[in-house]
Amino acid sequence: MPVLYDINPSLNLIIYFAAGTITSAEFFETANIARRDRRLKEDTRVLIDFFSARLELTPSDLKLALRERQKMAEEGLELGQTAVITKSSGMKLLADALQLMSANAYHLGIFHNMHDALRWLELAEKEQEATQFWEDTKNGKSASLVEV
Repeated sequence: MPVLYDINPSLNLIIYFAAGTITSAEFFETANIARRDRRLKEDTRVLIDFFSARLELTPSDLKLALRERQKMAEEGLELGQTAVITKSSGMKLLADALQLMSANAYHLGIFHNMHDALRWLELAEKEQEATQFWEDTKNGKSASLVEV
């Protein structure tokens, strides 16, 4: 399955959704397209839904993630906090490794449910709206959804 994304400017939030088996290269292909989306602004919060996905990772994928982040910084785009929802307990290890390898602090949180992710993204007051946006993205119902 491809990775989907949508941006909600009023929430200052981009959501990525994937299901099935994906590679980090497939994810970053979508992220590169999203980076050129006019709706994406500085400090946009990021929610990555890997709950229904199996992410195939290799050690070189950590370096790829760091290169992609560096590329964004060079283009003048620094995104806000990034929350990942996943069933994987190993994803926390990945987040810790990225923190250790990065010269700049990653604002990356790993969560096992949407409620905790939205609270961490400081969207608790808009949880209902953010949850509806997530549902629409996940179910392909958003008019502005981008499928790569």
